[in-house]
Amino acid sequence: MTFLSVVVIIVHIILAIGVIFFALQKMRENSERGGAFGGGTGAVFGREKGLDKTSKIALTFGILFMFSCFLVTWIVA
Repeated sequence: MTFLSVVVIIVHIILAIGVIFFALQKMRENSERGGAFGGGTGAVFGREKGLDKTSKIALTFGILFMFSCFLVTWIVA
């Protein structure tokens, strides 16, 4: 294994942990109010416009993780 492939795999693992962490954060946020009715906060208080800071970070981690998947496949294979 080359140095580049080890670095890419380590970055990929860090991104995976970040995606898991922020997905769990969003699940915790949405389960507070209205979770008993199956709709989350949007069903009780209406739809929020735009994304909050946590959602933007989660989206960024998700996009970076997707590109990391392609990069790991390309470099390691």
